[in-house]
Parts: sequence; C-alpha cells; structure tokens
Amino acid sequence: MKKISLAGMKSKVLALLLAALVVPSLAFAETDLCSRFLNQKLYGKAIAECTRQINEAKNIGHAKILYNARGKAYYFKGQDEQAIADFNKAIALDPKYAVAYFDRGNAYVALRQRDKAIADFTKAIALDPGYAGAYLYRGSNYGANGQTGLAIADFNKAIELDPKSADAYYSRGIAYRVEERLDRAIADFTRAIELDPEFVMAWANRGSAYEAEGRYKQAVADCKKARKLAPGQYIGECDFPRDVLKMGQ
Repeated sequence: MKKISLAGMKSKVLALLLAALVVPSLAFAETDLCSRFLNQKLYGKAIAECTRQINEAKNIGHAKILYNARGKAYYFKGQDEQAIADFNKAIALDPKYAVAYFDRGNAYVALRQRDKAIADFTKAIALDPGYAGAYLYRGSNYGANGQTGLAIADFNKAIELDPKSADAYYSRGIAYRVEERLDRAIADFTRAIELDPEFVMAWANRGSAYEAEGRYKQAVADCKKARKLAPGQYIGECDFPRDVLKMGQ
C-alpha cells in the first residue's frame, strides 16, 4: 500500500505551497487607463500607458504608483527582470512603499530567488504589520525552503489577519501534511473547502491525508470531487493504488 515519506512530501512542497500563490491579486483601483488595462489583463497596453504616464508624472507619489503598476504588467507577462527594475524604481522613490516590496518579492519567487523574496516580504511586513498577504507568501517560501515551523507561524498570522483566506488555511494544511500532523492538516483543508468549495487542491490534499490515515472511503470521495471540479486534469495526490480504490468504494 502506498506510503508517502516525509522526505517525499518535502520534495513536493514547493509546487504545493507556491502554485496558487505566485500570482498576486489584480485588484487595482481603476483610476486611469494604466490600472484599467492591468485589471483587463491587457499587459502590453498597460506597459505602454504606464510608460506614457511616467514620462508625464508631476510628483513622486504618482510616479511610484506608475512604476509599480508597470512592474506588475511586466511580471504578468513573465518579464521578471524588467518587473524588478520597475519595483526598484518605485522603492527608490519611496523606501517605505510596502506594496512594492511585496510585488518585488513575487518577482523573485518567479526567478526562484526565494531568499531575496523572503527578505522583501519581511520588509513589507515591517512597514505594514497588518499585511496578511505578505505573511502568507513569506510562509509559503519558508515552506518551500523546508522551514515548516516558520511557515506555520506565518500562516497562523495570515489567518489571524484574514480569517476568510482559504489559501492561508490550505497552505498551513500543506505544512502540517509535511510534518505528518494529519489531523491538523485535514482540519485546515476542511476549512479551506468551507471557504472555497471549488478549491480543487484542498479536496485532493484532504483526500491524500485521509488515505495516509487509512480512511479510504473519505479519501476516494474527496478525490472524486477534485476530479469532478477539474475534469481531465492529472491530480497526483489522488493517484491511489488499486487496493485503496477498492477499499474506498
């Protein structure tokens, strides 16, 4: 019967913890065309419009927002070095601009420079202690580095600041799963599902945790739900041996 070792779980933690988190929110205020194009995911147009406005910016406060917005457009286009250059400019204009540190951290994640990402998320938290997203993303990167204790502490804080964050519960569940604290993992995946009933990987990972506990009917039921939500998608967490499938009927 399949058993997942702690080492095996740790080898999967980067994908599990970061897959849903490397893309920050597109919740920009639509005060001008630059932000509007970002919200519409028209990144080429956003870059052109942000550049036009940067050239015409009359004050530092507006310029820093435009550089940061253009950096996000570059980031979403996969041009991470250009994104970092713009985030650097935003930070140079305002060294206390927490959002720019957070966004630069995400660009470093995309480049797999996790230590730099953690440093930027830490700076964002220092500037804005209520920044739930920064705790969540820093925790995910601690987890990806195998520092699950630090990851759990950050997820706890993210949940304290934003109790309705399905991502935070899911991520803490993954960290508990890595530590083989299955009851706590299942509880967190359950809460993530309650907050977001279409959270495919929460269903799948709860199923995997049930399977590890020998609760095969629950495991098979959860994985059926995950596959129903994501038809045609391969879900490795639900790749159970035949005997488990048989006992789970």
